Amino acid sequence: MKRKSLLVIAVPLILSSCTANEEDRYTFNHQQGTADYESYMYFNDSFFEKESTIYNPSLATASVSMAMASFASQSEPANYDHRYKNIESLLTDIGFKDFYVNENYKKKPGSDTIGLVFAHKKVLGKELVVMGVRGANYEAEWASNFTLGKREDGYHDGFRSAADEACRELVNYVDSHNFDGDIKVWMAGYSRAGATCNITAGLLDEKISKGDSIFKNNVTLKKEDLYAYTFEAPMGAPSTKNDSGDILVKLDDYNNIFNIVNQNDLVPLVAMKEFGFTRFGIDKYLPDSFTDFDFQKHLNNVIYFYDRISNHNALGDYKISSFTTKSLSGFSFGEDKKSHAWTQGLLLKELISLLTVEGVETIDNYVETIQKGLRYLFELIYKSGYFKGSLIDIGLSMIQNISTIKTVEDLVDDVQREPGRFVDDLRPVLMRGLRKLGIEVDTHEFVNNLLSLGTALTKTIIYSLDNAKNYLVFSLFSKDNLLSIASGHYPELCQSHIRALDPLYTKDPYVTDLSEKFYKLEVIKDEGLEIVINRNDYPIVSIGDNLEPIDNDIAYRDEGTYYTIYLPYNESYDVKFNMETFFSLSHYDQIKGDFVEDTKQLDSSFSFEI
Repeated sequence: MKRKSLLVIAVPLILSSCTANEEDRYTFNHQQGTADYESYMYFNDSFFEKESTIYNPSLATASVSMAMASFASQSEPANYDHRYKNIESLLTDIGFKDFYVNENYKKKPGSDTIGLVFAHKKVLGKELVVMGVRGANYEAEWASNFTLGKREDGYHDGFRSAADEACRELVNYVDSHNFDGDIKVWMAGYSRAGATCNITAGLLDEKISKGDSIFKNNVTLKKEDLYAYTFEAPMGAPSTKNDSGDILVKLDDYNNIFNIVNQNDLVPLVAMKEFGFTRFGIDKYLPDSFTDFDFQKHLNNVIYFYDRISNHNALGDYKISSFTTKSLSGFSFGEDKKSHAWTQGLLLKELISLLTVEGVETIDNYVETIQKGLRYLFELIYKSGYFKGSLIDIGLSMIQNISTIKTVEDLVDDVQREPGRFVDDLRPVLMRGLRKLGIEVDTHEFVNNLLSLGTALTKTIIYSLDNAKNYLVFSLFSKDNLLSIASGHYPELCQSHIRALDPLYTKDPYVTDLSEKFYKLEVIKDEGLEIVINRNDYPIVSIGDNLEPIDNDIAYRDEGTYYTIYLPYNESYDVKFNMETFFSLSHYDQIKGDFVEDTKQLDSSFSFEI
C-alpha cells in the first residue's frame, strides 16, 4: 500500500446534437407481464453510415427498442404462432422485407430453444440483415439460462447452444437470398437474448479476424459492418487471458460489440465471472452515483422518460434510489450505519461474488449438485401452463407467499443460533411457496438439488456473519429492497436510460463515455484516523469519530479493519489523513477483468496532517 494522493484529469466524450425528424418516429408494441404495451422509437438508415466500432447512441436506442419488440407477444396468449407479430410489424414499418421466423418462435418454448427473426433491406448500397431474438416471455427457456455446463472451450453451455443456432439460422437466411458482395448485419437482444447476440457476434468476429468465409455466393461481412448491441446481458463467453493478463474476448477484434449494462441489475452479474465467464466486446455502463458526480442530473432525465411509458402503472415508480442496506442487530433489522450511500449495484456485486466463492465454491459443484434441479424447476414451472409470468413475477409471488413475520423470525433465529438448521427450515418454506403457485415437486433428485442450493446459501450467510458482512444477506430480507432489485432488470428502465443519452430524444442528452472506470480507495483503519477528501476545494468525504459525515452520494463503508471508498474516475481529488497510514488505490479495468493498482496515477506531493 502507498502513502500517496491521487490526481486524475480526463476529457469526457462529446456527443454531437441533432434534431429528431418526426418522419423517423415509429410506434411498436412490446410484451410485459401478461399484456402488450405501446412504445415508440426513431429509426433512420443513416444510423449505419459510421463503422460499427463507433458507439452510436441513436442506434443504441433503436436497438433496445427492436430488442423489446422481439419479446414474445401476449396479444394472443394461447396462440404461439403469433407471438412474433410485434417484431414483424416493427421491422416491416421501418422498411425491412422477406421476414423469416424460426420454428422455435412459433411453438411453446422448450428448455433449450431460442426464438429468432430475420429480415433485410437495402441501406447505403448494401443489404442490411437484421436479427431479432426473443428475450422475454420465453417460459421454459429459463432452464437453459441456468445451464452453465462444463464445456472445454469455457462457454456457458446454454447460451453457446443458443448462439450456435442463431449463427446457423443467420447463415441459412443470407445464403437463401441472392445477395452479392458486402452486406451489413444488425443484431440486438435483451437479457437472455442479449447473451445470445453477444456470443453470436463474437463467433462471427472470430471468423472475420481469421479470414474464414461465413456465407456462400460471394457474400462477405466485414467487422465494421457487423452492428451488435446487447442490453442487460448475462455473461457467457470465456474469460481466457493472454500473457499480458488481458481477456481475449475484450480485445480489438471484438470492439464492434457493445453491451449496455445497468450497474444495479442482478442479471448481468451472472453467469459469474468467478467461474470464468465474461462478455465479448465493450461493456458500456449506465451512469451511477459511484461513477459520476452528475448522476442525479441524468437520473432526473431517466425518470422523466420512465414516468411516461405506457405500462408505468403496471411497473410502478422508480425504485432503485430507495434501496437501503440493512444489517442485523440482535433480532431486529435496521439501516446499516456503516454503509454510506452504498448502492444496490455495489451490494449485488459483492453478494454474487460471495455466493459464488464461499457458497457454491466451484463450477463443478454447481453442475453436479445444483444445475439439474434448477433446470427441472423451470421446466416444471412452465409445464402445462402452470405459470404465465416472468421469473420476476415468479420471484415476487414466492416472496409474497412465504414472507410472513414468523417465517423471517424463524430463519433469522436459525442464522443467529443454529445455522445448520437453516437448510432444513428453508426447505418446507420454499415447497409451500411453490405449492401456492400450483407447482407440486416431489422428485428425490430435485429435493437433493434444493438442499445443495440451501447449503450454498447457508455457507454464504455464515461467512457474511463471521466477516462483519451481514448487510449482504439481510438487505434481502426487505421486501422494498427485493422490489428494487427486481426493477433493475426492467427493459423499460433500460430504455429510459438510453433515451436520456440520445440527442434524438432530448435536447440536453447526458454527456458520458459510459465507462465502468471508478476508483476504489482502501485505507487501513487506525485508531483515531480521520479522512477528508476534497474535490475542487470542497469536501466530499469526511470519515472519523470526530467528523460529521457529509451527506452526499459518495459510497464508502467501514469494513471493520479498513475503509472502502468509491470515487468517480474522471476527476481530481485532494486526499488528507490526520495521521500516517497505509492505503491502496486501484481502478476497475474491464480488459483485465479486475481492479488494477493505480501506481502511475499517484501524486508524490501528497501531504499528511499529523
